[in-house]
Amino acid sequence: MPEGQVLEVEIREYGFRFYLKDKPEKSFFVKVDELNPKYFVFIEETNRIMKSVHDYKSEDFGVNNVVELLCALLLKPNEYFEALVGEKAEIREVHITLY
Repeated sequence: MPEGQVLEVEIREYGFRFYLKDKPEKSFFVKVDELNPKYFVFIEETNRIMKSVHDYKSEDFGVNNVVELLCALLLKPNEYFEALVGEKAEIREVHITLY
């Protein structure tokens, strides 16, 4: 099996959650800001319990909205994981689950 990690992405009605498969206790949820779709709420979770909340502007990540951010994460997982989380990862595979 090739070296690298698996990024799990759960697509939900109001956003998406992502985490590394070997570290499921540390997850991140990106929620659409319903009042201004150019912004999003970034929630850091430990064991699916909210740990911290941050508000971001989509354009700070080179995208226009949460849908484009999700696409960027799927297409360039290493780059966008690091940009969002602040940690490097060697992602070799992305698994997507729709809820």
